Amino acid sequence: MRFLSIALLVLLVSCQIKVEQPVAAPPKTERPDASQRPPTVPHLRVRNQAFGRSKERLAFGIKELKRLGFWHELTDHLFVLKLGSRLGLDDVPEDEHLADASSTGIVEDDDIGALCDLMFFSTAIRKDLERVRGYYAQGLVEETPPSLGHYWVIILGHELTHCLPQGHGEKAARATEKRIRAEYEARGETP
Repeated sequence: MRFLSIALLVLLVSCQIKVEQPVAAPPKTERPDASQRPPTVPHLRVRNQAFGRSKERLAFGIKELKRLGFWHELTDHLFVLKLGSRLGLDDVPEDEHLADASSTGIVEDDDIGALCDLMFFSTAIRKDLERVRGYYAQGLVEETPPSLGHYWVIILGHELTHCLPQGHGEKAARATEKRIRAEYEARGETP
């Protein structure tokens, strides 16, 4: 009987013990080394340091380029976008440019990236639009002139194109202008 008790006890104890199956290690995935990973670009910092109405028009331009779907294409490579303006006739450059763009590298807060510095000449922009409207009124140009607000959007897109990697010149910048105008027209909005 004692043998039966011991066998019964062993049987009961063995039923209480759970045998755990070995856990399989997760499959190893190879991580690319630093040379294979795409470079990370720090979050874009926009510094709108323009004066007066120019500041508002550039803020509107940014909003519009985002709404029209051009913003990321034109700025995803940038670390800092600096926007400025000059007011008055004395600050209109002799070359009669409406805006100027320059691009360079920048190190800031332990981050490194591209800086796009844009300067807008608000009086030159206004005067150029007046000139285009005059040509349109005389029948010398067929394309309807944009509103002043939309003109700033088009010029902002033009200048941002100059800051794209691999040096984009006037031909590419003018193509951006046409694409922005076409997007306005496709949406049934008069640029």
